[in-house]
Amino acid sequence: MASAPHTEVQRIADSSAATIVFDPGVDETLAREWLVDHPRWFEEAGTRVPEAESNPDLVLLDSALGPVVAKRELPRGWKASLVRTGARPFKSTHAFRLARRLRWSGVATPEPLACITRPGRDACLLTRYVEAANPWTFALAQATPGSVRTLEQALARAISHLHARGFRHRDLKAPNLLARSSDDAQPPEILFTDLEGAAQVAVTASVRVRDLARLCMSFESAAARLAGVHADSWPRFVAAYLTLALGRAPVAREHAEFVARTRQWSTRSIERNLRRGRPIA
Repeated sequence: MASAPHTEVQRIADSSAATIVFDPGVDETLAREWLVDHPRWFEEAGTRVPEAESNPDLVLLDSALGPVVAKRELPRGWKASLVRTGARPFKSTHAFRLARRLRWSGVATPEPLACITRPGRDACLLTRYVEAANPWTFALAQATPGSVRTLEQALARAISHLHARGFRHRDLKAPNLLARSSDDAQPPEILFTDLEGAAQVAVTASVRVRDLARLCMSFESAAARLAGVHADSWPRFVAAYLTLALGRAPVAREHAEFVARTRQWSTRSIERNLRRGRPIA
């Protein structure tokens, strides 16, 4: 069972003012090792996380708890100036605490183990490694006639559950979602990652549209098309999501408006990315 979000986390600080906060399930000796060792994890270019091998801020570590993902937050540009002055907190701290609340609420996300901060410099979030893949890679690997529809249903169920628990995620693109097979031939499980853009909020109709609009972009990506996602996938996914979110099947007008609003936002964002030479993920 996940640690309760109100459970007091453990905290250790060293002589350089670096601090680690960690889950009570993490041994203090291990936490102290992490606090000392973490600067060189990224300098030595350790093992990269599968599907993120080009990201120098993600490394895979061996530990007494098993494989652990370390994600470095290194503010750059004007953000670095705000962090140095204390005007802007580290996103990693927010992600660590939010992940604990999500898991306590029954929302799937990799287990948060610790967060290390060095004031004015950088931060590092440590989570338990999960053997999973982004949704399109997962669907492509399944290679079955109904794999895309099964994945649509799994995504609809996971996101409606997220919203029902009073959380949102502003960056619901495929790389921030993980899919893994469940036991006993159950539908795949979806886990939420990169929680810097997530929050506990009142989930309104506009929040639903905004969150899902970002996912609509991913449905239009080249990776999605390669996995077998086609034009009819998005309306079908929206119908599944609204049925679960509303507790009833949406009427035709509700469904059409939701599809139109999410696609409108997605189209504008895709066009902006293309002008700037950014990939569609």
